[in-house]
Amino acid sequence: MLKNMTFDESKLRGYSTPDQYADALSKGSAVGGVAAILDEIPYLKLFLSQYCDGYAMVGPIYKDAGFGFVSLLAANMYSPS
Repeated sequence: MLKNMTFDESKLRGYSTPDQYADALSKGSAVGGVAAILDEIPYLKLFLSQYCDGYAMVGPIYKDAGFGFVSLLAANMYSPS
């Protein structure tokens, strides 16, 4: 999505844990960190549940297909024979 919005790829970073988010945000973009994080809402909520002081989730929020889960039992019950 960010590539389609003409973000400079050289400025994109990948983080996978709330601790990495916090470290990057606390450094700021001037010293090797970041000024903002864009991610899927469940991951942002996880981050905010652990680091709620000093951070907030702001919009706009882009709607997409999102997440979906199904158990194998439910899938087998409703699949055509």
